[in-house]
Amino acid sequence: MELKQLSKTLMINHQEVTFYGNNNIPAMGIFTSALLRSLQQVKSKRIIDVGCGSGVIGIYALIQGCDFVLFNDIQKEALELTSCNLKSNQILDRFQLRQCPFSELDGMELATFDLLTFCAPQFPIKYFSQNPFPNDEQVFRDGGPDGWKILREFLDWYATLKPTPPPAILVFSSILGKSTIRDEIQKRDLRWKHHSSYEFPLRQSLVKAFEQSNALLLEERGIVITPDGKWCKSLHVIEVNTNQTL
Repeated sequence: MELKQLSKTLMINHQEVTFYGNNNIPAMGIFTSALLRSLQQVKSKRIIDVGCGSGVIGIYALIQGCDFVLFNDIQKEALELTSCNLKSNQILDRFQLRQCPFSELDGMELATFDLLTFCAPQFPIKYFSQNPFPNDEQVFRDGGPDGWKILREFLDWYATLKPTPPPAILVFSSILGKSTIRDEIQKRDLRWKHHSSYEFPLRQSLVKAFEQSNALLLEERGIVITPDGKWCKSLHVIEVNTNQTL
């Protein structure tokens, strides 16, 4: 499939900007959309876009005047797509592409940045007896049995970074559980603040997984059913920091 068949166009600084996706990585998924809305409130000069996917977050920052963006992803396919989007939008400098797990990023280098962003895979596989994703999409979505696998690894890594790392803006699905999100952040002694929340339709495969759940479980998972019968979840954009002054 040609990339242009999976494109998304945004207006940034009165400029029409097109991003391309492929069968496995969307041009702009709902997690990226939520993070992008919150990023409009942030003015940072050096950003690390962890799990960059199609590169939307970092490219948006560069067009908005960010001095430098480090695009990081563990998947070669993601960085190839980011490179395509950088070229298509005539961005030729002020960035670097780096393929590695986030745990291999150097703490001293991270300290030279003023913001880190991350849309972690967090789809809870335990609700399904077989892979709910088409093609090879699961590698970009799989959050382990309860959805927390990658997020826990990230929070463990981030909490121990030296010297003090930049603030990290993360997106958490309400499916992970409101109290669990709070507890997972606080037990690592991380400071945090809520930026914003956005409501999105629940994936149909998850509707089937939760349709027999009681009201208390739905409330804890942030699942609401609209008057017209649509199932929705919330995405919470949260800033975490190891700094006591957050």
